[in-house]
Amino acid sequence: MIEKIFVNILAAGGLFILVLCFYGCLKSLRNPSIYFENKCLFEDDITMDYNEAIDNCKKENWESTENYVSRVCKLVSNSMAHYWDYNIEDKYFQRNIPFWENYVMRLAHLFIPPNQGRGYEFINYKKAIERGFGLCSQHCLAAIDILKSAKIEARLVTLQRHIVVTVQHDDNSWYIIDPDFGVIIPFDLDTIQTNTDLVIPYYLKADFVPVRDTKEYYASRVSKYYNRTGNTIHSDISGYCGRKTVWLQKGSYILKWIIPILLIMPFIIRRLSFN
Repeated sequence: MIEKIFVNILAAGGLFILVLCFYGCLKSLRNPSIYFENKCLFEDDITMDYNEAIDNCKKENWESTENYVSRVCKLVSNSMAHYWDYNIEDKYFQRNIPFWENYVMRLAHLFIPPNQGRGYEFINYKKAIERGFGLCSQHCLAAIDILKSAKIEARLVTLQRHIVVTVQHDDNSWYIIDPDFGVIIPFDLDTIQTNTDLVIPYYLKADFVPVRDTKEYYASRVSKYYNRTGNTIHSDISGYCGRKTVWLQKGSYILKWIIPILLIMPFIIRRLSFN
């Protein structure tokens, strides 16, 4: 009798978690308020919705690597707002993700809290775009995941106060993209570090429109971040996010389905054994 009650409790818990997971599949991480958020860095910061962005992530067979990388850079910039604010309630899930999205990861954060300087960042581009906002690091993580899914080598570059991506050309040379600002810079990091003013024209001709200050101000300010001091190219995103974070994100999205199935299995086996 006790065994039956225990098995039934497990099954009920597993069923509840399954319903929670399916509910999460139907509910978007993106709060529509982000489209009207007045604390974003740029005007009309999101011009591409989730479905349009995901539909355009695939590399066409006829498309050159250079053209595709440029398109991905602008896609990420146009589908995610540059936004972060710790002074409000967590209405955009910037510090924690909800239980219905991934209860495993939410519970794990009780023991492995997300970086409080950056908050919670997705390494999966679909989830990053679905939420729809982040700082430069989140834009770069999304762009890298898209490019790597297309078999294009891309690496995270941490500058003094900014983060960009270095991408490999078909001829094995490298160049810089800044998916936060939607900027493509046709030079490698070493070249830029010798003359940081090289990047200014590319920021000036980009499509972003700052809410505060001028485009000239941001172009000049960002160019200074490319100074040689403290710049690091990460061969793998785990060098930036940490291996625990990478494995937690990847594993938890599998575990969240496996756990309820395992909880329900004893009930199913018990029922079959009595038939």
